[in-house]
Amino acid sequence: MNVETGEFFPFERVRKLKSGYAMAEALGYEWACNCRGRPQKRFDEQFRLKDRNGRALANVRYRIDTGEGKFITGTTDAVGRTLHVRSYVASGLKIYTS
Repeated sequence: MNVETGEFFPFERVRKLKSGYAMAEALGYEWACNCRGRPQKRFDEQFRLKDRNGRALANVRYRIDTGEGKFITGTTDAVGRTLHVRSYVASGLKIYTS
């Protein structure tokens, strides 16, 4: 299964591909390949905080744990959005409000 698109395909199809990069691309992991000077994919995430009724949580203080020992703090904007969190590696983000 391709991790980015969710497309299912037979494993034999992957084995017939001509290169390791082609296999990584078929599986959705080409971003992890830094071979042959290909640029790495950059991750860019942003949260939008809402209450239980779906209304935006404006001007709420938050802290995002990047899972890499780094914390990003800020206040949501008028429509409940946080700052963008950008990285070259995939990691699990956790958000906390105060």
